[in-house]
Amino acid sequence: MDNLTEEKMILADPFEGDYGEDEYVLSDKMVTARKQHECFNCESTIYAGERHRSRSGVHPDDGLNQFRWCNACCVAMAADWDDPREDRFYSRSVACQMEEEEFNRC
Repeated sequence: MDNLTEEKMILADPFEGDYGEDEYVLSDKMVTARKQHECFNCESTIYAGERHRSRSGVHPDDGLNQFRWCNACCVAMAADWDDPREDRFYSRSVACQMEEEEFNRC
């Protein structure tokens, strides 16, 4: 986890300064996947047995929401990677997509 604890990963607010700030968070924790999911950020596959972040909440406009982030994106958020582009996770997303494509070729 690149010297980052799961506690530090949870402290990073993925919606800071974004639309999600009005959300009432019901649950926000690191969990072990029991089945396959998709990362909200990079859209890579989160496989059963993989540690990842799971967050559920209620937004006044959208109702109940569920978000999941892969471990790689959690590390990027916790490190507060400052990408010069508007989307600070863009490079992480590209890397995850390339990794996913390579995995699917096997």
